[in-house]
Amino acid sequence: MGFTPFVRARNFTLENLKMYLNMYPDLLYDHSWRQIKESLENGMKGYSKTYYQQACQFGLEDRSNGEKFRTQTYLTMFSDEDLKKYLNFWFKTYYAPNPFVKSNDEPVLLWCSYAKRVLKSEDYEIDFAKVHEEICGDGKSTDIELNCFKTYGYPLQYRKDGEKDILFVNKDDVPALQSQVAFIEEQFPIEDVNNESFFNRYSYKSYAKFYHITESSTEVFKEETSHYGEECNERAEDVPLPHNRIIFGAPGTGKSYKMSEDRKIWFREDSSYERVTFHPAYSYAQFFGCYKPVGKGEDIAYKYIPGPFLRVLLNALSHPDKNYLLIIEEINRANVAATFGDVFQLLDREDGKSEYPIDISDELKDYIADYEEHNGVTIRLAPSGKLYLPANFYLWATMNPADQGVMPLDTAFKRRWTFSYRPIDEGEDEVESYQAEWRLPSGETRVLIWNKVRKQINTLLKKAGVNEDKWLGPFFLSQEVLKDPVRLKEMFASKVLMYLFEDAAKYDMKTVFGQEYRAYSDLLNDFEENGLEIFASDGE
Repeated sequence: MGFTPFVRARNFTLENLKMYLNMYPDLLYDHSWRQIKESLENGMKGYSKTYYQQACQFGLEDRSNGEKFRTQTYLTMFSDEDLKKYLNFWFKTYYAPNPFVKSNDEPVLLWCSYAKRVLKSEDYEIDFAKVHEEICGDGKSTDIELNCFKTYGYPLQYRKDGEKDILFVNKDDVPALQSQVAFIEEQFPIEDVNNESFFNRYSYKSYAKFYHITESSTEVFKEETSHYGEECNERAEDVPLPHNRIIFGAPGTGKSYKMSEDRKIWFREDSSYERVTFHPAYSYAQFFGCYKPVGKGEDIAYKYIPGPFLRVLLNALSHPDKNYLLIIEEINRANVAATFGDVFQLLDREDGKSEYPIDISDELKDYIADYEEHNGVTIRLAPSGKLYLPANFYLWATMNPADQGVMPLDTAFKRRWTFSYRPIDEGEDEVESYQAEWRLPSGETRVLIWNKVRKQINTLLKKAGVNEDKWLGPFFLSQEVLKDPVRLKEMFASKVLMYLFEDAAKYDMKTVFGQEYRAYSDLLNDFEENGLEIFASDGE
């Protein structure tokens, strides 16, 4: 034996797992495994060239096909407690050496191997270091491995005995340990030792099997009656657009503009809608509501302050004859699992109304009672006082998958929305006339015709294999900039070239520019000297 059970980056902790889940780009679009690898390595500090390996060992990534990236998307919707359960399931079914370690050793179920040594010992205890040497043979990563046993090893337990680290089991827990070992060896045997089978080992199907979760037990309880909220004869006019709607597309395709135009048609009054922009630090407390201190000086009290979601929702619940809209700009720039919280369950709708209402806290009940009294309205809740989304509540959002630092939207979240795509050339007629003219240091004159150059750049990006969500839409530069020739030339250099250098063209710069640029300043200087000739000639 001579293998290292774990790659040495960080301990396999809840915080480490959440760090990876928050680092992944938006999963609505395909990314190659190599792009993900580079993204992780660039975004992390400390040990180099090990983070992607650790993500693979965590069961998060499938790198069997370098041209396609897969991850365990169900984890992005898990609470911290559920993620702890995942780590327990992961460690107890983990085998080493794993597919990501070069070794000729026969793999073993790590936790089970130690557990069986404990069960065979005379006093139901073993010297961890000695058994580690017998099983793994190299003496490396013992601290990481021991921490896994301390955290996820139960019914195996740990104690310090002088200089020795001892793993043991209480005699009363021996039957439970024997049962777990037998279950894991039968239900989670080591089959093909390759990347794909290792990844599939940690799918939701396997997670459910480990915890004996059946389809019926995971089904969300449905109310006995589906007629809540229909006792009022006044009903708002149906808007012929989806209740949960996301407009997406490449940068500059007019997503927000389209959203605003639709809003002006169906939600004309200022009181009928709100707009919010998500960002990485945006939280459930900001989105839904929470207690906050209010007042000045010594006169400070805590009050429940609603967020935009709750404000619009209560308006809709108290005025069923009128439609209400909440617009979310850049929805994928926040961690939607954390930001939506239990509201996520409300997004399942039938005829525009939530199928699965949620319980509300006593604090929110008190706030609703005050709201009704202060505004002279009645909030129509579901049976047992549960909260739901009525058919007159609309939730529309925009997302730009090409933005840096976006958060993942997993499959469970995405399937609750209707996605509306904005084509790459949508609205290009409006920018056809915009151009800039300037003189190079050589004395030659250059003309930048925006829409023509934009399309040439997109042709080069396509040739470089860049996904369409990173191409340039007609409004990548605002019309205010496009109308001013001086600003058009300046912003082309500072915004378009910067975007290509740092993002869209970074993986194949030679195809786009005809050469590699090691620094943005080099690219900028070349543009000042040669104008649009910096681009590869076959973009015509």
